[in-house]
Amino acid sequence: MMKLAIIATLAWCTCAHANWNDDWQTVPFDSLTEEEGLRILRGEPNNIVVEFREGMMLPVQFFLNGDVLEFHQKDEITGTIVVKKTFYMRHEECGIMYSGDLNSWHPLYMFLTGNIQAGINLDDDVPVLRIDVNHEAEVLQ
Repeated sequence: MMKLAIIATLAWCTCAHANWNDDWQTVPFDSLTEEEGLRILRGEPNNIVVEFREGMMLPVQFFLNGDVLEFHQKDEITGTIVVKKTFYMRHEECGIMYSGDLNSWHPLYMFLTGNIQAGINLDDDVPVLRIDVNHEAEVLQ
């Protein structure tokens, strides 16, 4: 069991702290081709680093369709996320990695930190479900 833990730790360290090399191609998120996006989503080997620039607006779609709840929306786009600090993401064998400087790479779970809260607002006497997500990327701060 100890050998397995050591091997897993070495694999994580190798992947998490891989350095930038010339084989990687930086592509802004809003310039990705459909083919590049599909390769990334499928986890296929590629040399693409996706750049999310400060100030970039990312359209968001939200879907919920289940046995008890279903989400309906008027428009195809639910909202927009604004990138407050430039960061990069790439897919490696060990999963999705992110960086703030193209030199130090970290696993995605270190990027997705913070908390989620849900509640009900009573604006204009109409109950509205409210979901708050506070995101903190440990390594980018």
